Amino acid sequence: MTGFFTRTVLILVSFPLFYLIIFVFPFEKHVILNGLAVVASFIGSFELNNLINKKYNIGKGILLPLLGASIPLVTYLEISNVIWVDFGYFWIGLIFVLLFIRGAFISKKEVLRDFLANTSLSLMVIVYPAYFVSFVVRISSLKYSSYLILFFLSIVFINDIMAYIFGKFLGGTTRLGLLVSPKKSLVGFIAGFLGSVSIAILFYYLFPMLFPVRLWVMVAFGVLVGIVAILGDLSESALKRSAMVKDSGEIIPGRGGLLDSIDSLLFVAPVFYYFFEKLYM
Repeated sequence: MTGFFTRTVLILVSFPLFYLIIFVFPFEKHVILNGLAVVASFIGSFELNNLINKKYNIGKGILLPLLGASIPLVTYLEISNVIWVDFGYFWIGLIFVLLFIRGAFISKKEVLRDFLANTSLSLMVIVYPAYFVSFVVRISSLKYSSYLILFFLSIVFINDIMAYIFGKFLGGTTRLGLLVSPKKSLVGFIAGFLGSVSIAILFYYLFPMLFPVRLWVMVAFGVLVGIVAILGDLSESALKRSAMVKDSGEIIPGRGGLLDSIDSLLFVAPVFYYFFEKLYM
């Protein structure tokens, strides 16, 4: 029950805080929120780097997390018209090239032997979660950005909350026995899934100006988000199981690491952005 109590307190504190950041201080295309996104990218990349180092030696410095954090930062500068449009794609390509050309200067056979694996894992540290977080930054460039950010956070976190509560208290007999997450239950998945659909319907009626589509489209969108959120959660669980750890870190009480809290959000972000970007074209 301690974990449940801690999560409850965290939720009660987080939602008012995010409301202030989104609606009271939305200055310069949500600079505060996007600053937090950059920090989250750094922490998430740092946690992933630590997970990988439990099995493979790719180094424990902060260079890779810093490169990861630069991706949402460059995205913010792009949507703020400080740098040219699509510079972010050039920047990611440049990072790839710099990592690859290191191989040309390797002088030790043992280092060269591990170059392919180390480079691939280094790229993973940089791109996940940073590339996905960059789509959260892009959401702040859309029309009705404050309301869309609120919708985005709500539809993902309500999914997570519902899945956790119903899975914990009612899912004991419906455990799916998944290798990557043995405690996940069918009841929890269904509750989270229905939570996403319910939030989509609720926002459709509360903020009709956001959704120039029929209700069934938003129901379908809620279904899609529910599926993608579950996949994001399971994918991050697979990374932890591979590293043989329970949590990605210890930064958040009752939750573990930052990646443990934003895994679903990461996968949903590009789906959410492109859906509304096309909707408002």
